[in-house]
Amino acid sequence: MNNASVDSAPFHGRRFSPSTLLPLSLVLAMALLIVFGGFLWNRYSRFRSLQTRLTAVQGLSAELVYYDEALTMSATMAAATGDLRWEERYLAFGKKLSAALKRANELTSEALGGEATAFVDSANTRLVEMEQRAFLLVRQGHRQEAGDLLAGTAYRSQKDVYRKGIETINAELEEHATRALASFQRQTVVGACAFLAVLLILLVSTVQGTRSLQANFRRIQRAEEELRALNRNLEERVADRTTTLTRANVDLTNELEERRKVEASLRESEEQFRTGVASALDGIIVIDNDGNITSWNEASERMFGYSRDEAMGRNLHELIAPLRYRQAHAAHFEEFQRTGRGAAVGKTTELHGLRKDGTDFPVELSLSAISLRGRWGALGIVRDTSERKRAEEALQEANDTLAGVVSRLEKLGVQDENLRAMASFLLSCSTIDEIPPIITQSMKHLFPGTAGALFLLSPSSTDLEAAGTWGGLPGNAEDSVFPPDACWGLTRGGLYVVDDMQSGLICRHLRHSPGAAYACLPLMAKSEVLGLLHVRKHSAEGPDDVRDWVGGVKDVALELSELLSLSVSNIRLREKLSVQSIRDPLTGLFNRRYMEESFQKEISRAARRQEPIGVVMLDIDRFKTFNDLHGHAAGDAVLVALAAFLKQRMRGADVACRYGGEEFVIILPECSLDNAMKRAGQLAEELRTVRVSYAGETLGPVTVSVGVASFPLHGARPDALLGAADAAMYRAKQEGRDRVVRA
Repeated sequence: MNNASVDSAPFHGRRFSPSTLLPLSLVLAMALLIVFGGFLWNRYSRFRSLQTRLTAVQGLSAELVYYDEALTMSATMAAATGDLRWEERYLAFGKKLSAALKRANELTSEALGGEATAFVDSANTRLVEMEQRAFLLVRQGHRQEAGDLLAGTAYRSQKDVYRKGIETINAELEEHATRALASFQRQTVVGACAFLAVLLILLVSTVQGTRSLQANFRRIQRAEEELRALNRNLEERVADRTTTLTRANVDLTNELEERRKVEASLRESEEQFRTGVASALDGIIVIDNDGNITSWNEASERMFGYSRDEAMGRNLHELIAPLRYRQAHAAHFEEFQRTGRGAAVGKTTELHGLRKDGTDFPVELSLSAISLRGRWGALGIVRDTSERKRAEEALQEANDTLAGVVSRLEKLGVQDENLRAMASFLLSCSTIDEIPPIITQSMKHLFPGTAGALFLLSPSSTDLEAAGTWGGLPGNAEDSVFPPDACWGLTRGGLYVVDDMQSGLICRHLRHSPGAAYACLPLMAKSEVLGLLHVRKHSAEGPDDVRDWVGGVKDVALELSELLSLSVSNIRLREKLSVQSIRDPLTGLFNRRYMEESFQKEISRAARRQEPIGVVMLDIDRFKTFNDLHGHAAGDAVLVALAAFLKQRMRGADVACRYGGEEFVIILPECSLDNAMKRAGQLAEELRTVRVSYAGETLGPVTVSVGVASFPLHGARPDALLGAADAAMYRAKQEGRDRVVRA
């Protein structure tokens, strides 16, 4: 116990002393007085209620007598006059009499037990029976008999009984009230005496208790002083201990907070890593020290055909390595298990993988050693190079064929040096735009006095467009663009010559006079239309001149067609390879590799010119849930739609790329942070209105979380700027998604 507990007894913090007994006695006396007053009030209320009922019954007695006389008079008048309208009055007064009897019974039932009213009610019932008998006789025409019945002894006798019953009720009720008053007086006197006796006993006890408590109170005061001294000493010791514990608690809290921040940072990094792995375009696979798969992302599922559940825990080389690699793997894997070193570790290697369906395909593997709980494992990034390999093989084949054509021309000893010179120039071309000038100049020397045009297939449509002309062709702008089926040479797949304008079948793409003769030389590779070489002779001196010209064309047609076709095809393949190396195959946007290379160049240029660069990183909200709900094909449709949306809104110098999975990065040269925020906000707002359709179904609105950073404000290296934009994007997701956040 401490002094606080002593002070608080017994009245919640007020000191207990003998002086408190007097107020306590007064309180008890007041309580007794209230109880006694309540008792008297209850008895008085009951007495007043009885008096009220007595008054009401006396009033009802007069009503009962009045209604009884009214009933008797109605019956008597009906008997005397024969007028049955008195029966209506009789019935009305009868209802009132019944109601009055009911009220009288309710008022007297508690005091008299209901016996007296039952007696009156019985007499009334017999009177009613005789009166109704009298009315029946009147209706039957026996008025005299009805009058005799009402004037008879039996009727008068019941009337007397009825009145005496009412008088009895009044007398008994008055007697009951008198008894109740006497009882009230007796109880009042007895209660008052009891109250005074109890009060006297209470006062005597209080005086005696006060004397006894005074001595005890003095002892308690001495004990309190001793307890206070002990309590002060205890409080000082508790205060010292509390200070020590508080300091320790602050240190512990700081340590826990620091640990919480570290754990949160680790969780965030782990979540970002998992998200990056899951959304990566390349296959990312992790194996443990035994060579078993511990991580298998979605790109690996698509590439090899095994789901994550099928791949996890399986031996990597037994699952996806062709049989020819397994012996070499077994020979070197034991050393890797011990040291983490190997011939392929830390390098990018070209080899082959094995799909679930058994097909063998080329891949590019970048392998890194990682330590997993003190044992060596490996992380591999796998890229499917099938498309690139096919394009490279096709390019090599085209180069070999083109070189063969040039060699064949030299071996055949072609007389015209112009053809050999043209072949040499075409072999060295690196772009399509370099071909038309070579053709137009060479044609002037190969076929002097002629006109013509080189048509190439448009990359944006299925039409042929004039890429170069000589001799004034085409004569009209309408002749410069036409579909492939407008030329008989392309339709038939070979050289088409017309040497008689009167009887020959003219191609539809020649809307104006073709002159004396013309030739259409298709440019094709593996049945694919690449273009058309059109040559025409405006005039001729005679049929022999036309035949000589046609013969000259046919002499070089095969070599010329093959040479031009291979040159165009070769360059197209190189362009395709170039696009594949810098473009994402699904969306057509720049890929991550190109963005990182061009980003460094933009940073160097901006640093020299002291210009800002905006960096925007955006991620499609809830894309994984969308994929799980609608499937990967629908997810691809969303990615393609978003890429098309971005392409339409990029400036000439802007670089939009698919960074990985559902993440996109936009590099905005000469753009400040504020302007980059504005651009990003406009993109996010406009994107909400885009509706993607797939398989006849509208997939709903697309929203993105966007992070924005700026050079040089947030760093001078690509990784620093991308990291700042990525962190801002992550905050946008944490704050509710569908928003733009600056770094």
